[in-house]
Amino acid sequence: MKLFKNKKGFDWAFLIVGVTILCLGFLYVQLDKKMTAFETPIGQMQMDLIGKVQQSENLLFYMDQSGRLAACDTVYELGKKGGFSGSSPCGTTLPMPAIGALGSVELNYWVKGDKKCYENVNFYDEFKGLFKNFFYTRLNRYNFIKGNFYFVQGNQEFMITDDKVVGSGLRNIELEFVSAGKTIGIGRYSFKPSFALDFKTGLNDYFKLSSAVDSLVSCKETMQECINSLDTPGLKWNFQRFDPSLYVFAVEQDINCRFKGPKPRIMFAVEKPVTVPGVLTPPVPAPPVPGT
Repeated sequence: MKLFKNKKGFDWAFLIVGVTILCLGFLYVQLDKKMTAFETPIGQMQMDLIGKVQQSENLLFYMDQSGRLAACDTVYELGKKGGFSGSSPCGTTLPMPAIGALGSVELNYWVKGDKKCYENVNFYDEFKGLFKNFFYTRLNRYNFIKGNFYFVQGNQEFMITDDKVVGSGLRNIELEFVSAGKTIGIGRYSFKPSFALDFKTGLNDYFKLSSAVDSLVSCKETMQECINSLDTPGLKWNFQRFDPSLYVFAVEQDINCRFKGPKPRIMFAVEKPVTVPGVLTPPVPAPPVPGT
């Protein structure tokens, strides 16, 4: 009651009310301006980042599976070519029916005359050359379907061993990072496109065959007897003879990289010289002398 009787009390009351109204008005205006700053839910940026990580994992998974399928295709294709990515240094046979082949095929020579065509061949490099083609064909298929050309041909350096296939990325793949509600990228997620597969390439079988063919060429017995004398575990030999000196081989490998279908075969031709023993002509008796 004393405040109502005192003019100074009224002055302070109006001042307090006025300041309060001004503060509330200013707060309302500021909150109205700041409303757009809270359109993105809390944690949305972190979820977008996790999405980019998942996208990179999908790409790496596709690359890993492409490498496995390409390695399997390479095993079969290298076998059909007899361990060569192209033609043998000694050339190929004429088209002929071969074991396990549909129709007539041209087979690479492993031995022709006195020449051993496989002596200077690096089977690991031959495998790598074929593998690259199969691998990048599958990656390009992904690029075409998705419309995003993340995979670049020639961006991997490959290492091939008897039981492993490794592809090391040379340049990183970068994914543009744009958070929800933003039109300008706020960064990039970068990762290296590499893979490593535990895979039985069967390349050691080619070195076994090299030694075996050396023995077959020098063997003097029948071809079947010569093959029976070989020590080549894990290899199943089949052969055909087309003329006295030409043999065609299809050696089955103990590799299971496809759920269906026959095992891979290493197919090649050997021209084995035929040794013809000398024929002794019996002496012709001299004609009888008349009167003796």
